[in-house]
Amino acid sequence: MPFSKNIDVTRSIFNDLPSGITAGPNAVAYDDRDTFEIRVLVRNLSDINIDSINITEYFRDFFKFIDVTDNTIQYSINGSTLILQNISIPAKSEKLLYTD
Repeated sequence: MPFSKNIDVTRSIFNDLPSGITAGPNAVAYDDRDTFEIRVLVRNLSDINIDSINITEYFRDFFKFIDVTDNTIQYSINGSTLILQNISIPAKSEKLLYTD
């Protein structure tokens, strides 16, 4: 069994802007009432299934974590640390996770 697995993790931020505002889908929030979604894409680049993947995310104190909106993902939150837990991905596939 190899020491490490070949995975790729990327994240994108999408702001929930009011209608009528002309801005791109990843425009930055401008006040404390804005809600944005963080999408984490995990890709398994290997030829074998990978289980028990944990992803740790840190966020600044001025952001308020609301929820992981993907009910298939276990997570824990402690202060400004979010841990997405026990993610399983089949070989040569990807999984998109959503948080607010």
